[in-house]
Amino acid sequence: MCGTKQCTNHPTVIAGVPLNGYACCFSAERSTCGVIEIDNCIELDQPGHPDPTCQPVTSPQLGVLPGCCSPGSPVGICGSFESNIGIGCIKIPLLTPQMNCTY
Repeated sequence: MCGTKQCTNHPTVIAGVPLNGYACCFSAERSTCGVIEIDNCIELDQPGHPDPTCQPVTSPQLGVLPGCCSPGSPVGICGSFESNIGIGCIKIPLLTPQMNCTY
């Protein structure tokens, strides 16, 4: 259990590679599930929306992820929108350019 929520795995195929998408508890206090990526628990359903002003990210492991705008203060921050597993709009270190957007 993760707070009051039961987390489930999110298996998928990205760029032709099957991924297990093992479930983890991102925050028991908020009952927020995530998926394990290397040695981190990545929160699912991160806020943001596709935004053409944010650059897409292409990598052999992820395929093409469209650019998205996530909330920031005082302006939005560009990220990459991952929808296969359900992560949402995230900033991928070394791949997502540092840019602002209108959220």
